Amino acid sequence: MGKPLNYNDPGCNYTTSNCVIWQGPDIECINLCKGDTVSDVVYKLATEFCTLLDQFNIAAYDLSCFNISTCTPQNFQGLIQFLINQICNIGDCSGCSETAQNSQSQGGTPPSIIPRTSGGNGNVATSSGACPDCIISLPSCFLTVPLGPRYDNLGNQITTMLLADYVVLLGNTICNMASQITLLQAHVANHEIRISVLEAAPAPICPIPTIVSYCVNPGIVTPIDYVIAGVEKWFCELRDATGFPTVIGTNINLFPAGINSAPRLSGLGTMSSYTGWNNTVNNMAAAVGNAIILITDMRQAIRNIQLNCCPGGCDGVVLILSASLSGTILTINVSGTIPTGFIECTPLGTLFTITDSYGASMNVTIPISTILNDPTGYPINLVPTPLNSAADFTITANACLNDSSTGTTCESCLEYTYTNISTCPNIILNALSSAILYSFITSAGTKTYVIELYNGAGTVLIQSFTHASIGVATIMGAFAGLTSFTGYKVRLVITPDGSSISTICPFTNITTLTIACLAPTNVVPTIELPPVA
Repeated sequence: MGKPLNYNDPGCNYTTSNCVIWQGPDIECINLCKGDTVSDVVYKLATEFCTLLDQFNIAAYDLSCFNISTCTPQNFQGLIQFLINQICNIGDCSGCSETAQNSQSQGGTPPSIIPRTSGGNGNVATSSGACPDCIISLPSCFLTVPLGPRYDNLGNQITTMLLADYVVLLGNTICNMASQITLLQAHVANHEIRISVLEAAPAPICPIPTIVSYCVNPGIVTPIDYVIAGVEKWFCELRDATGFPTVIGTNINLFPAGINSAPRLSGLGTMSSYTGWNNTVNNMAAAVGNAIILITDMRQAIRNIQLNCCPGGCDGVVLILSASLSGTILTINVSGTIPTGFIECTPLGTLFTITDSYGASMNVTIPISTILNDPTGYPINLVPTPLNSAADFTITANACLNDSSTGTTCESCLEYTYTNISTCPNIILNALSSAILYSFITSAGTKTYVIELYNGAGTVLIQSFTHASIGVATIMGAFAGLTSFTGYKVRLVITPDGSSISTICPFTNITTLTIACLAPTNVVPTIELPPVA
């Protein structure tokens, strides 16, 4: 029967017989219409078949009036033959019944029918005259398709017959109907087998297409949903970093009016005379290019001031304190200017005090003049110190410089706060429609890592997982049971072994995906994207 015409009906269960429909023509006599389900077809055929079985039941006919001394007919065909024989005997038609029987048993042409052209009598056959020579008015079912109509040699429709002819017609019609019923039963049995096969068939498996990733998973054939999730994550991060187009447009317009014709701070000419200057700024690239030229122009002007304007005494002392942390190495940097002739008041150097956010502190003497403007700075290994390498640090110093030739002493209070995020690893997040996959790499040392999932506002903790680590390792996991297309925040809380104070890392924003579309049922070819230029 093939695939049902209504296989794509969303209300249809593909594994039930109601999804298979009758595609043949309408059959009016049993009220069967094209488009009916197989359940309706089987029911209507079974109903008609039951009616015929009831009509063909030999036990329903009373033959007592014939005073039959031998065996009575055992089936409907025997009954019809018996009636034909009786009619032939009444009409003194010797050999008539034998001829009828031989023609039926040998597959020959049934006895000829004497045509009559007078009108029929509705749905029930009626007779007129004395039988067996009575004339039978054909019921309406013999005057229309599929049992009729019939015509004589002159083209007139036959509506009446002699009783004997009518009995022959009736017997042939019943035999044809019995053959059709047998054929219909075979069709129904065949349909039942095929419907059972359809109902037992497993659900189709829809493969997820893959591509060769050049960015998300470089050089590896990767499922397309994983690639899309990675691209969407990076796009959101890029959008958060650069701002929405409306925000970018608003900031592009912050350039002051007339900046193109404004005089340069360094050199001669206007700003538009710089090579690469964009007189019309309509995108972020042009705005960044102009901003770099502006900064370069200002820097060159300031540098010119520094080189040509040399303040004396303490006005010339410029000290800038900074610090950086790499693993357990804290590096102190001092940049700026110390005028010629000035040396530190204490020959060994300046006393620096370092205090971590847990309350521990230490002092160290650093010769400022030896590390001034040196990018390597003054490194301090925190392992043997009381300082916690996972903490924030506040660094202070009272710098004292003296010019013995002029008797000038200059003092400067230096202070710098370092916010420690070096212990916060980069969390890699991949969003699905109802889950968020995470992974990160732990740092050296024994620590406890708690990864937390908050709502989009960062006010409600939804899920958290604890991972203990004694060294560098890759941690992976997943937050499950989430709502699709919803924003969440993820962060790490890191606690060193033996410490009661934890480092709380910044939140990372992520949004779950919308519910995935159904994959196509046909085989999807693997797509290989060209390399990114």
